[in-house]
Amino acid sequence: MIARHFRGSSALPLGFDPTCHALSQQARLFWDKRVDDGITFYHSHSGSYTVILNPSLPRGRLHWTMAHELGHILLGHFTDYNTNRLTAHEEKILDREADEFTKEFLMPAATVIGAVRRPLTVAKIGRVKNLFQVSWEATGNRLIELALIHPLELHRLYHHHQKQLHRE
Repeated sequence: MIARHFRGSSALPLGFDPTCHALSQQARLFWDKRVDDGITFYHSHSGSYTVILNPSLPRGRLHWTMAHELGHILLGHFTDYNTNRLTAHEEKILDREADEFTKEFLMPAATVIGAVRRPLTVAKIGRVKNLFQVSWEATGNRLIELALIHPLELHRLYHHHQKQLHRE
């Protein structure tokens, strides 16, 4: 809901560049290959954020990571919780919340449903992936979550596609 509201209130289009811009409006961005994916720091004295992202990530994964960190910020995870004292279980819960934000922010359910053309093929899934500029994994997971494809059917399609690639 927060993802839909934020996207709607800011008239933010889909895509990598708008996500990067939205994040840069909320935090100072830095790039460092030494971080795994990304990390956010909250500076309580100034109420500001710093986000460090790994620029060597594949573009779809980087897009997800930017939106995930934006989710932590917009969901108030740093202002509502002492993130230095969270248990592993609490961290996992906040990460799941940020992932839920990310899924709807990057791939709004209604837009995904409208973009899917049946019968699904790897090429059609690839078009959905490219539309939202996310990874194959994120695309497949969202299609499964929205009941647009069964996990076994997705696996079968990918497996068949891999076999075709190896024959060529």
